[in-house]
This record gives sequence, C-alpha cells and structure tokens, in this order.
Amino acid sequence: MRLVLATLVAFGLLTSSAAAQATATATPNKAGKGTKLHTELDASRPPVSGRIPRETVLSIQSGYRFDGRAVAKRCTAEQAETDACPAKSAVGTATVQADYNGFPVTVPIRLFLSRPQTGDVAGFFAVAKILGSTYSAPGRVVRSVETPFGLSVILATPAGDSISMTQGVTFKSFTSDIGATRTVTKGKKSNKRKVRHSLITNPTTCPGTWASRAAFTFGDGSMAALDAPIACVS
Repeated sequence: MRLVLATLVAFGLLTSSAAAQATATATPNKAGKGTKLHTELDASRPPVSGRIPRETVLSIQSGYRFDGRAVAKRCTAEQAETDACPAKSAVGTATVQADYNGFPVTVPIRLFLSRPQTGDVAGFFAVAKILGSTYSAPGRVVRSVETPFGLSVILATPAGDSISMTQGVTFKSFTSDIGATRTVTKGKKSNKRKVRHSLITNPTTCPGTWASRAAFTFGDGSMAALDAPIACVS
C-alpha cells in the first residue's frame, strides 16, 4: 500500500496541463507577467485511462521563466520523508482522486522546492500525509531540448514500472495550483529598492496560446503524448 500511495503522489504532480480532457490556465495570463498555473485533469479518460505511468515528462512553451528566488528555503530529502519541509519552500498544492480496489481515495499533495541536480534548473518534492504516514516523490526541472518547449519536468514514478504493484489502482481526477512570489529588499540604506520574484513568469509574447505537453511511458512499454494549449493575451 505504501508504494501505491507514493505512486499517487508522483503521478499527481506531473500530469498537469496534460490533455484535451484537461484544462490549464495561467492567472494572470498576460504576456510577461508572473503567474500561477491551475490544472484540472480527468485521468479516467483515454489515453491515460486510469493507468499509472512509469515516467512522465511535462514540457511548457519556450519563453516561460522559472525563478527559484521566489521562495526563501529549500526542502531536503530527509525533510520531505518526515513531512518537515520548510513552509518557505512551498510552491503549490495538488489533489488526486483515485479508486483503490473499489474504494475511493483522496490524496492531498504539497509541493516544495529542493536543490537541483548538477545541470538542472531546479528540484522539487511532492509530499502527502495519509493516515499518519508521509509519502514523498522527488522530481527534476530541466531545459527542454524539443521545440517549441523551453522547460520540462521529469518524474520517475515509484512502482510505476511494476504492473503487479499498481493493480487495483484507477485514477479519476487531478487538480493543481503551482506558483509563488517573494519580494526582497536590495541595496544600501541610501538606495534601497524592492524586487519581486515570481516562481513562474509567462513568455513575453502571446501568439494566442502557449504550448504544453505531457508525455507518458507506462509499465507495459506503451507511450502517450498529449497537448494542452494555455490561453494567453498580449
């Protein structure tokens, strides 16, 4: 059951902005503005069809900027495992609705920024606390190498490569809200100024929509790639 719940945590974070059966919005959605991304997904519909991916790669439009200075702290693996991530490392929340052998399961998830691996843009942890136990899953934010995308989020799902470990689990729906801001004071006493940092900033131009895509690899070796444009205004 521990691996099943950890799988729910991992899948929940990375299916954001995924498909035609998903909606993704940026608030505000004006070009060049710091924003918060909201996502809703019906995971029961094809091509996901309630399945748990072995790995998920979520990519967003080139031009989106990520600024880790929007949060003051970073969460470590040890802190994530014990539900002790600093409040000042929080970058969002998510909720997964699922069915486990006929029983409904709701998994509330909290997202925390962590130190990046060498060459990565950032790292993060998805953390859930269920029936007194804490479950966490690490992930990576990297530069995308595929046009028209600029940033990709990568997560290998715990137990996702083992069909037997995920039998009986069917995903129903997912929602998330991701974004953070922080204002810092810079300069000396005679020349102080306030600088606002946004975790996510929209591209500086709007062609009508900004691209996003989720690519899934499942335990049986099958794959699915889904596009969901984000509406924008100039």
